[in-house]
Amino acid sequence: MDGIWVKGDVMSEIGTTVIADMKRDRETAREYLLFYDIRLTEYNRKKADELSSQPRPDNPQGGGNNGVGNPTESQALRIVRYDESHPEYYWLKAVEILQRSLGERKNIFIKVRREAEVKKVSGVGRPAWVVYTQMHYMRELEDRFLNGAVSISENYVRNLWRELVNQTVEIYLRLKNNIRYNEY
Repeated sequence: MDGIWVKGDVMSEIGTTVIADMKRDRETAREYLLFYDIRLTEYNRKKADELSSQPRPDNPQGGGNNGVGNPTESQALRIVRYDESHPEYYWLKAVEILQRSLGERKNIFIKVRREAEVKKVSGVGRPAWVVYTQMHYMRELEDRFLNGAVSISENYVRNLWRELVNQTVEIYLRLKNNIRYNEY
């Protein structure tokens, strides 16, 4: 009987860890979705600084020790190795893939959601980003598509945001776990 309880306790701890990881992944996805441009600029700057500080091979035409002899190939390999060793790369790529896969309306939603976050609008009783996003998203849709009144519920806004965050996490996990598809 004790073995079952111990096993259950271990499973409970694993479950708690998994839930915490899922929550952390969703929060990270949210941050990368909202601040994609800033994160991309920071990442590229950090990568350029680090790669420029690394010494170049002594023998650029050699290829000694089975290394790449072409300096361009050598630099490309350094970039690939850098990207593969930094989780930020996978988060940025996940947001990029998501945005490319979405239609115009959902990309408008992301744009408006980012505006709401930057403006740090405040409200009472509910997250103010929801109301800001709802109103500005409806206005964008009216101006761009319908030339008339559009009504979008707060639940729609929350659910769409949750869906986009979850899709970003799923893309990230597939990239991170190196699941390859013919399309990539």
